[in-house]
Amino acid sequence: MQKKLRIQFLLILDMLAIVFSYYISLWLRFDGIIEKQYLDVFINSIFVIVAIKIFVFFIFKLYNSLWEYASVEELINIVIAVIVANVCVVSYLFFIQTHLPRSVYVLVTAFDICFIGAIRFLYRVIRRLKNNSLTGEKYRKRILVVGAGAAGALVAKEFKYHSNIKSQIIGFIDDDLNFSCHLKKSFAKDSKIVGRIYF
Repeated sequence: MQKKLRIQFLLILDMLAIVFSYYISLWLRFDGIIEKQYLDVFINSIFVIVAIKIFVFFIFKLYNSLWEYASVEELINIVIAVIVANVCVVSYLFFIQTHLPRSVYVLVTAFDICFIGAIRFLYRVIRRLKNNSLTGEKYRKRILVVGAGAAGALVAKEFKYHSNIKSQIIGFIDDDLNFSCHLKKSFAKDSKIVGRIYF
């Protein structure tokens, strides 16, 4: 139930962002005075445009992970989803034999990427702050990870971005102390190798 509410909240924010992207793009294109013919196109088509873009976002699963990891892959997915969505919108406008200035399509794409990405980034920040406030350091389990290689780094990442686990990594142990260099690239705060494994 809580996840559905979060998705609905993000849907509303995305819809508002899409509408604002078109309006601000038209406003910039016409220096604050939007020509009536393009304003009419905007008003008459915006509901269908929003529906098309939200549908494409669902296809690209932008509401599945809710940007829990804020990874580069997810950012790329947002960029591709926005581009595909805007291509679909241009195709729709062409089909109904209407159009907006070409520069508006470019501006809208840029604003969509910024707004849709920013919404998910802010959601992640707020979620982390909320989880950290509800789970103080003294209530966290102290975790020692066995293995400081790629698998250990993956485990550390899981704990780092899942505050609801209520655990804190205090260090790693491994048979190869050289792995510390690998860990420090991504986990400077949690990259301390506190011991060595002997076989």
